[in-house]
Amino acid sequence: MEEIEKNKKVYIYSYIISFIVILVLFSLFIYKSNENNTKIAVDTANNSKEIIDINNSLISGKFKDVIDEIEKKGTGSMDREEKMKLVYSYLNYGNYFYKEQENSKKAMDILNTLDEDSEVIYYKWYSQEIIKNYTGAMDYYNRWLEIKDITDKNKSLILNQIWHLYDLKWETQKTFDYYREAYNLDNTNYHSSANIWRYFLQINKISESIPYFVYALNTEEVALKSEIYFTLSSIELEANWLKPNIDKSISFAMESIKSFPDYPMWYIGLARWLYMKNDKTYDKEIEEILTEALRLNPNISYAYEILALHEYDKWDINKSLDLLKKALSTIDQDMILMDNERKEEKNLVEFKIHILSKIADNKDNKDVIFTFFDEINKIAFARKFLKQQVQRPWYWFLNFLSNEEKFQVFVKNL
Repeated sequence: MEEIEKNKKVYIYSYIISFIVILVLFSLFIYKSNENNTKIAVDTANNSKEIIDINNSLISGKFKDVIDEIEKKGTGSMDREEKMKLVYSYLNYGNYFYKEQENSKKAMDILNTLDEDSEVIYYKWYSQEIIKNYTGAMDYYNRWLEIKDITDKNKSLILNQIWHLYDLKWETQKTFDYYREAYNLDNTNYHSSANIWRYFLQINKISESIPYFVYALNTEEVALKSEIYFTLSSIELEANWLKPNIDKSISFAMESIKSFPDYPMWYIGLARWLYMKNDKTYDKEIEEILTEALRLNPNISYAYEILALHEYDKWDINKSLDLLKKALSTIDQDMILMDNERKEEKNLVEFKIHILSKIADNKDNKDVIFTFFDEINKIAFARKFLKQQVQRPWYWFLNFLSNEEKFQVFVKNL
């Protein structure tokens, strides 16, 4: 039983972290590139309309427009500054629009035409990391750290990022050591503060995480602040799941979208919190929000999961199960998930299919349902899933059991 509870806690926080981990990568890249963007924003060397339009497009995140404009010149006609703008645009576009492989290669092709200074090496390791070539990325990490006269600010940046490799191996103490060293070198690197907070959250030491979390909110970076709002929203439902404040979760999720409207996970978070209200007046809004998330990224498996649960609310069993199968089929292409999470996520979706099918097939045989609940109640995920459902007003698909005395005992024991 102790092991089950331990696994449950690990799952709760892994669930939160799996959503924010990719944003840590995105916003970290923006952190390094802020110097570049500032330089771009105040570039007065050429006041032509073309340069101004390119710079404004970079600042506003219109990376595809920049790519199209600079590519017209051909690599042979570009100066170094233009090449770096193009590399920056390729890597951002690859991340935000889930085209990592092709854009990583394009970036590397250009970077290989340049002399290797600290900036070029930085972008080379980043181009390898986004395609999950972590061995290659680590080689560039180490070369970056060996550069003479590297500033503490830059060293903090790279040390904070080495954690990713160890995170995949679940070597959490090693990741923490890198976070702490990065934070000590430069406490204005709010990503290291956020990652220390994330580490304490992962090992279920919430009180220890709070000072670092509050400090990270000082960031002016849109992506990081948006991520923090999203995580606040998740924690409200996940860590406070006995008495979650769903309206507070919704409020935080809306702040995420307001801060950074181009990232699909924020829409998924908002849709999930609205779903938790179990209020039919939100049906259309939930569907519209998830449609927008899938427009931004058609391979987010969790969007299909929420849609599946939403359809189950309407008792459209076949459509619900089809959507869960769609979620299952997109897991391997879902860039939000870490590589070491994919197998676990497949097991969870398959288990949801099993649970929902069992309930649908035996809705009129309550004794079978209760026996089934007793069997799966020892499994951490199943217990969590059922507990989430009884958080919702009127118990969602368990509503048909709500008048049963045995069910009230079951809910109380959850």
